[in-house]
Amino acid sequence: MANQYVLGIGLEVTAAALGTVSKQMIASTENMRRPRLKRGVLGMGIFLNVLVGPLVDATAYAFAPQTVIAPFASLDVIFNACTAPLTLQWQGERLTWKHLLAALLVTGGASLAAVFGQDESSTLDQFELNRQLLRWHSLVYFIVEGVVVMIAVTLIKRDGRMKGLALGGVAGVLMGNVFLVKGFVGLLRIAISDDDWSAFETPTPWVLLFGAVIGSGLGTFFMQSGLRKYKGVYMVTIFEGMHITTACLSGDIVMSEMSQSSWRQYLLYWASISCIIGGIALINYISTDVELDVDSVIGVVPSSFTGPGSYRHPGMIMSRSSSVYSITSMVAAASFRAMDGTCDEPLRDAPG
Repeated sequence: MANQYVLGIGLEVTAAALGTVSKQMIASTENMRRPRLKRGVLGMGIFLNVLVGPLVDATAYAFAPQTVIAPFASLDVIFNACTAPLTLQWQGERLTWKHLLAALLVTGGASLAAVFGQDESSTLDQFELNRQLLRWHSLVYFIVEGVVVMIAVTLIKRDGRMKGLALGGVAGVLMGNVFLVKGFVGLLRIAISDDDWSAFETPTPWVLLFGAVIGSGLGTFFMQSGLRKYKGVYMVTIFEGMHITTACLSGDIVMSEMSQSSWRQYLLYWASISCIIGGIALINYISTDVELDVDSVIGVVPSSFTGPGSYRHPGMIMSRSSSVYSITSMVAAASFRAMDGTCDEPLRDAPG
């Protein structure tokens, strides 16, 4: 069991590193002027982001509970905070000790949550999953989450940091229901090991997969909107904090992963989650200059894609959890540029 935990955690750490590298490779192509190099880096970034990263990430949940695995996604915060000032210089990122402290609070809290999380892991079959999802605890969780998302969406209409907090928070909540992926992977694992695919003749695995896809797609939309307006260190910290908190909450309430824990272990676990929330609050408080300057916009999408006069922002770095959807708009823009014969031309400055 211990070896499986180590393997699961190792896979999640690897997925976090791959996600950071791939997303920053995609973003870096916005400033490249050599066509051959640009195509090569973009292709490798897409390959890592679409195929390798998600495969490693999904595999990690097959070896340990999501209350243990999910907190390690917070390593994205550290990776991004340490590398963004170097790799995303055109965003004007500046790393201070306060930003690092906030990132460490998020990551430290998440790591402690893994320590105090569930001690045992089990793979649920189709009938056990149905019972878990239809418990009144789970139904109340789904309703409360829906209300929270709707309230946050109304806050997006505001300006300033509150809008960035709402965008990152909604994206994190929508993508944080990793029990959907874990349940689907668990059913797939049972089907392969027992050579029994009867579960996939029922709606359960397809509902789980559909929920995961929709959550990732909508979360990507909100995250992309935030990264077009706000700096990466700010947005990624908020997103990962909410993503991890939601993953741990759903693991506790929906999947009952903490049901066998002692009160001491339970309280220490949620004290660790409180550290994550504290890191989010700190990064929001100290980030006085979180919005990207209009002058940093360097690319124009052809009118056939967005209409005359529209432009895109280079800060389109998506969360690892939505890797398939995170590059959709970027690839679409590149496709239209290729159709217009401008794929290898230097990007033009935005008008105005």
